Amino acid sequence: MSDPAKIGFSPDDRFMMTLGSTLVVVRNDGSVFGSDVVNGQAQAVFEFGGAKIGFNPQDRFMMTLGNTLVVVTQDGSVYGSDVVNRQLQPVFQFGGYFPLPIWSSPLHRSRTGRNFMLGGTPSDTEHAWSPATCG
Repeated sequence: MSDPAKIGFSPDDRFMMTLGSTLVVVRNDGSVFGSDVVNGQAQAVFEFGGAKIGFNPQDRFMMTLGNTLVVVTQDGSVYGSDVVNRQLQPVFQFGGYFPLPIWSSPLHRSRTGRNFMLGGTPSDTEHAWSPATCG
């Protein structure tokens, strides 16, 4: 059995996430690397081509949404880059339903003022936002 690939250990690595069964690391300069996981074994590390993402000082969080790498900035703006065949497509800004930056929207706070994570489990399930409670 060969040694597993190593990823996410460099001081230049800024964000770490998964994209399907691929471990993804975004470096300080916006370059993106991945390692497919097969049968619990990290495969050889590769670099994604295309756009750079997650390198601005105001970039606060990164996650994935389907096949899209998502960045949330300090002011709550949300940006993404679709991943197609190991290529990052041009970065775009999310628009849509919420007219305010996502973290400052009253729709993302419970009615008791307790915080909860977007896409996660509310800390106050009785008063968390849902279409039924805020219709």
